[in-house]
Amino acid sequence: MTILVILSCIGLLSFLWMRAEAYFTRIRFHTYSKESTQTNRSARILFVSDLHRRKISDAWLQKHFTNIDLCILGGDALEHGVAVEQLKHNIQALRAIAPVVYVWGNNEGEVGIDACRHAMQSVPDVIELSNESRIFSTKEGLVLQIIGMDDLNERRCDVDKAFEKVSDDMGIDVAVCHNPAVLQFVRDKQWNLLMSGHTHGGQIRLFGWGLYPKGKWSKFADGRVHLVSNGFGTTKLPLRLGAPAEIHHITILQ
Repeated sequence: MTILVILSCIGLLSFLWMRAEAYFTRIRFHTYSKESTQTNRSARILFVSDLHRRKISDAWLQKHFTNIDLCILGGDALEHGVAVEQLKHNIQALRAIAPVVYVWGNNEGEVGIDACRHAMQSVPDVIELSNESRIFSTKEGLVLQIIGMDDLNERRCDVDKAFEKVSDDMGIDVAVCHNPAVLQFVRDKQWNLLMSGHTHGGQIRLFGWGLYPKGKWSKFADGRVHLVSNGFGTTKLPLRLGAPAEIHHITILQ
């Protein structure tokens, strides 16, 4: 009986810990500097991916994120069973911080791309990037080229089309694709910072092992960086272990 009680307590504590990792959000701070130029200009980006069933707190965002120039939503903004109204709430919460750019993941199709698009576009200054690029200028005059690619899993990704209008020497080139596997298809393209989600960092990792690698900020020999996020929400089970939920504050210097 004693052993059963101990095992039950361990199980309960493990469950509570995994729930906490799923709903307590770590803010990760990163800095990207383009070493070839020094103009003392900067940009601040909020990057979040894989919302799924999770609702963003307006008050929490506004408390922790100030002076943000652009919010980027990296796909899987919801999934089957989530009301489009919740998606609209999350978009409005992000838009209260800064203009929003979003790319598609692999789960929006479960609700309907058209319904999701209608909800997102009902909020001012929210821009869909579907295999295309857009130029943004910050208040400090830093120019960002944001390149948005559709999801690989749904076979909508068109890398050549996404980079078709990307110009040389316009500023900092930020590429976004939900699935990090896109890296193998964009190695010869022009970008400085690539952002992805999708893998949830494995979501539940046992003894350091998970179905996917943990999210990380990887800097390559040529100075380019690939950020893969653990994501904000969860899928299947509202639990995490060893891959806590996260949202990213990225400072870009030029």
